[in-house]
Amino acid sequence: MASLGLKKVTERNMLFKHANVFWLSPDMDTSFFTGEKFAQKLSENPFVNCGRHEMERSGWVPPFEQYDNKSLTYANGHTVLITLKVEKRQPNATGVRQLIQRKIDEIEKKEDRKVYHKERLAIKDDVVQQVLPETLPVSERINAFISTKDRMVIVDCSSENKAEDFISELRKTLGSLPVTRSQTGQPCDEVMSSWIKNSELPSGLTLGSKIKLSSKQESASVATLTNQDLTSCEVHEHLDNGKTVKEIALHAEEKCSFSLTSSLTLKSFSWSDKLLMQNESDDFETADKADFQICSSGIIALLKSFVDVFKITGIQPAANFSLTMQQDGTHP
Repeated sequence: MASLGLKKVTERNMLFKHANVFWLSPDMDTSFFTGEKFAQKLSENPFVNCGRHEMERSGWVPPFEQYDNKSLTYANGHTVLITLKVEKRQPNATGVRQLIQRKIDEIEKKEDRKVYHKERLAIKDDVVQQVLPETLPVSERINAFISTKDRMVIVDCSSENKAEDFISELRKTLGSLPVTRSQTGQPCDEVMSSWIKNSELPSGLTLGSKIKLSSKQESASVATLTNQDLTSCEVHEHLDNGKTVKEIALHAEEKCSFSLTSSLTLKSFSWSDKLLMQNESDDFETADKADFQICSSGIIALLKSFVDVFKITGIQPAANFSLTMQQDGTHP
């Protein structure tokens, strides 16, 4: 990798670290995502910086804007890359609470009365608006790609809630978006637990050294083991006592390492040096695009292999979701 230079070695911009997966409706014409109308829709909701009194703004930015590439989409074969930028002002919570309490104390002392819930909320709103202009905004970019052939939307974030927010923003931009989470024929935690109990993993996968187990009782106990032989008696003892696997570290041959959760989220990818050595371009933009091709094809291959393993079924659109149709029958 020496030919890529120090900046490229230390900062691989387009290697996905996580994969939150959503499945597109079988009824949707996915060619919409490779056309000009998709990019046009994104351009109608561009990123704009937070105003002085705004807590959050989000919008679409070019995936490769650091190279002065203005395109809001990047298509590579059957995959389309898009990027959402989110900017937030996050006032110091402790400081806000103290300022609220100070104002409440002043009112109660000056007017000799109690400040109750409704008035407290109004004071909180006033305090937040007061400190927002002095709070520096923090931004992040969230990448995602759409596999038009395999009908997947893959969001690069470890948080499922943040991935849902991304999908909501995309749905708001398009008007609607027919996607669903993975629905499986049997509980994923039980399937992953059987891998250890029976010493049998899906083809091409080997165990890592980290696992999270949880009991199914209402007051669930959780055990997280790191740097652990996952075939050890300690792990089997947890399983024998009724716990199931909620997250497990895995290796995929010589391609990558990652953690798989019981909701079929892939987290904490580490891509192998051998795989990345395929990318030897001296041009940073070309190298980033090659990185994206490497990781997107690897993620798709993993997810496709899990369809049979977990018996992923019920890939149906949510109620009332369909892209608005024009009079000529085409998607907007």
